[in-house]
Amino acid sequence: MAYSYLPVGCDGSLYDDIATPVANKVFFAGEATSRAFPQTVSGAYTSGLREACRILDLEEEAQQTVLDERPTDLDTSAVNMEI
Repeated sequence: MAYSYLPVGCDGSLYDDIATPVANKVFFAGEATSRAFPQTVSGAYTSGLREACRILDLEEEAQQTVLDERPTDLDTSAVNMEI
């Protein structure tokens, strides 16, 4: 069995460092990334939820950016609407 632990003299910020995403493209979860619940299944589970929420938030931001950049008034003068 393996689990994370902090060396003597270190603080919990190491868990945060391990959990830091890389370029918002690579995300880390697991008990070794959980400052609140290290060495536990709960830590692994909650860190997975944390990263899933982070990914969903990034996707929502990306979709909002696309919506914000679309034209608000479409030029329909060139469109032939005859049936």
